[in-house]
Amino acid sequence: MSKLFAAALMIVLVLGGAGSAENLEADVVIVGGGGAGLVAAIEAAVHGANVILIEKLSFLGGETLISGGGLQAAGSSVQEAKGIEDSADALYKYWMEKGLYRINADKASLIANESAAHIEWLQEQGVEMTPETLSPGSWSPAEPQRFHRAVGGGAGLIQPLIKSAESLGVQFYTDTEGTELIMENGRVVGVKTEGSVSEVRANAVIITTGGFGANKDLLAQYAPDYVDVVGVTTPGNMGGGLLMAEAVGAKISGLHGAIGWFSTPVGLSPTIYVNMQGERFMDETIFYALKAEALIQQGGMAYDVFDQTFVDGLAENTQNNISGAVDDGRIIQADSLTALAEALGVPADALTATVDTFNKSAEAGKDLAYHRNPASLRTVAAGPFYAMPVYLSHLGSIGGVVTNLEAQVINDKDQVIPGLYAAGSVTGGFLGDVYPGSGTAIAQLVVMGRIAGANAADE
Repeated sequence: MSKLFAAALMIVLVLGGAGSAENLEADVVIVGGGGAGLVAAIEAAVHGANVILIEKLSFLGGETLISGGGLQAAGSSVQEAKGIEDSADALYKYWMEKGLYRINADKASLIANESAAHIEWLQEQGVEMTPETLSPGSWSPAEPQRFHRAVGGGAGLIQPLIKSAESLGVQFYTDTEGTELIMENGRVVGVKTEGSVSEVRANAVIITTGGFGANKDLLAQYAPDYVDVVGVTTPGNMGGGLLMAEAVGAKISGLHGAIGWFSTPVGLSPTIYVNMQGERFMDETIFYALKAEALIQQGGMAYDVFDQTFVDGLAENTQNNISGAVDDGRIIQADSLTALAEALGVPADALTATVDTFNKSAEAGKDLAYHRNPASLRTVAAGPFYAMPVYLSHLGSIGGVVTNLEAQVINDKDQVIPGLYAAGSVTGGFLGDVYPGSGTAIAQLVVMGRIAGANAADE
């Protein structure tokens, strides 16, 4: 993920301010230039609105740019081309079950029912999706292949949206941060900014600033398990939109965690994870958000233990990466398991017993402890041995302002705040305690971003 982030930042998406006026006016102003903001901008412009989009960073794309660049959808033409039978009902049921029925059922139903149509819409904007890029992206690999990944990943999703918005006359102001919503007579009529302009007045404001994954204070308050970990997010995700909306009375929902992830010095398929007691504690191949939950229970870190036979079977460049990580201490190498345990500071007898049990499972083709797929089991028997740290991480926050099905922001009295809309990760109530599948957040931002853009234009 770190390489993806670095590559994303090199993409020429720096569009610069469209001018240097102190005050601007538009039909619709969008605060935040990630995926949700771009989708909303396109839809508002299609509906005839004069649109200004401001973005605090010097580039557009937000977390969508550094994501896998796909979304969950059911019953799409891309699935049909691969012979996959799926339905919005099945996707809705999956989301509700993984959210323990504590998420907004109406919104989940809306997003599931609209998901296939929005795959077509994205393709109309120039986003390329093929049957070959489909995958489950879910807790269970038995789920239908619903993760529709754009060719080119996050950049392959964002670049066409930028081009589409530009062609429709959307004005971009990067390096411009929204700081405060302007209220007059109980209605939002614009946003104060810092950067190339001082404020933008509009008939409607759409907040699409993303979550708060880069804000340690908000993480400490709402996602304490993730406050001290390195997240895969952008520096712009400071929760500014959430705080602005809250300041005008917006209701908040679902602030209970983050999208769990894990990071390692070198990207490898897992062999055997052991904790600081030298014991195995999970099926190492489970979905990444569930893996993060298991890591939390172990203090946020574990070791992936593997042997030289595994290394010898890897591609040369990966072997070189491992060698470099050993040289600089990011991966520990030892001639024996006992010596490896000593280097890690874990009980040697526990580690050797754990590996011995794991090897017997691999040889028998049956994981009696955690019922891992037998095809993924391999022994750890030929030294030297390696231990690679596996760290808890996150892909952004969960929870935010409450919106209705029209993407209007609701206040703490369950009333619409006139003139204010929101979409994407700044909103809450759709995701449960544990992230249900790759592309779920982007499915939400596309559906609700389009609704926000259309309705804001109608203002």
